[in-house]
Amino acid sequence: MFMLCISSLEKNPSEKVFQKKDLIFYIVAYYPGLNCSQITRLLRKKFSLSITNQGVYKLLSELIVAEILEKNKLKYFVNHDWILVTEKNLEIIKNREQIVEEKEVLLV
Repeated sequence: MFMLCISSLEKNPSEKVFQKKDLIFYIVAYYPGLNCSQITRLLRKKFSLSITNQGVYKLLSELIVAEILEKNKLKYFVNHDWILVTEKNLEIIKNREQIVEEKEVLLV
């Protein structure tokens, strides 16, 4: 779902074009426990993004429905279950790549 490259954001956020949801995910991942207004301020300050609190709230709600983020009272966090599923999927991809590499060696 995300075109995230968090290390690229850390190096030079102004040179990359990211979707607003990606930027919101980045902020929540690195600054957990912020409320909507705080996230909006960071989007404006760190990424020079022109966005309203209502716009951020809508995107946060979409990320909650997708079970990527979770809300506790007025604060937002990355959903721990989403992290576990993502780790599992990345491990599957890694294993598939190793199998392909092993097959290539056998073919040579």
